[in-house]
Amino acid sequence: HLIKMLPHLDCFMKNIEVLPINDIKKKNYKQDIVSFIGHSHFFGTRNLLAGKNYLEQADLLQQTTQRFSNVKYARLLSSLAEINLALENSDEVLAYAQRSLKLRENDAHSHARDAKNLRLIGFAYAQKNDFNKAIQMLQEALYKSKSVQDPILKRNIEAKINIYIGRLYSGTYVNGPMAKEGVHYMLQALKSIEGDAIFYQQSQQVKKVLSCSIARDKVHIGRTYCRLGQYKEANDFYLKDAQF
Repeated sequence: HLIKMLPHLDCFMKNIEVLPINDIKKKNYKQDIVSFIGHSHFFGTRNLLAGKNYLEQADLLQQTTQRFSNVKYARLLSSLAEINLALENSDEVLAYAQRSLKLRENDAHSHARDAKNLRLIGFAYAQKNDFNKAIQMLQEALYKSKSVQDPILKRNIEAKINIYIGRLYSGTYVNGPMAKEGVHYMLQALKSIEGDAIFYQQSQQVKKVLSCSIARDKVHIGRTYCRLGQYKEANDFYLKDAQF
């Protein structure tokens, strides 16, 4: 339903100048609408370029309106960092995520937001092939995630960071000794989301729908073991389970 509203909001944006209201209110309306449209394109239509364009407009308007609170503005900048990561604009990821970090507020989600920004910075350094800096920032994100109060959110954040650190080690060192360090982090990710059991061997006891993240992570671990030449472990413990 939100996506169906986008053409109407876009039309409203084009005609807002003729409304009999003062310039301050016009800018406030514009900022709210372009932020909404940008996030809708990002999370809804997955039109990254459109989402980037609208959120950049909201960022520019913030310089004059100061309408958004620090928390809301930090989320906007973090979204821009995430979009640029998907577009592989690593320098822009670093700029937006670092700006978001500077707007820190002690609200209920501040630690989760900080962990996300640090994770995005780590991803950006990985895109720039700076392995050491990427690992450093991801470790900082992992440390920050330990302060997240919501247990479900905490374990999901930790899993996402651990699986990426593991993939980074595996992709960088392939079948070298340090690649095994990647397995350690991936197993920690599975443990975080209660996916470390071998489910296909106890299929009769599995009563709940399992997260697709478990299957995805087991595929990554299976591939890592394949690179290490440990094909039996890859198949028996991870790839079969991912298929199940």
